Amino acid sequence: MAIMLSKTYAAFKASGASDLQAQEAAEELATYENRLSGIESDLKTIKRDLSETKWLVRILVGFLLVWLLRSFLA
Repeated sequence: MAIMLSKTYAAFKASGASDLQAQEAAEELATYENRLSGIESDLKTIKRDLSETKWLVRILVGFLLVWLLRSFLA
């Protein structure tokens, strides 16, 4: 048996769906919820990596500006 959202299953049952239909619908929704959780986790990782990259770019731009100022003022 796959993962199933119990409250969703109960809601489908209360609305008059058969056992099999309610179970399949609840399992399908659980699958989408798991996929969305995975995507959310991936987005957090990308956001963290982007934040690190922004700091690196700032440092490199700073070094470039110092190098340019030294070459013009020397």
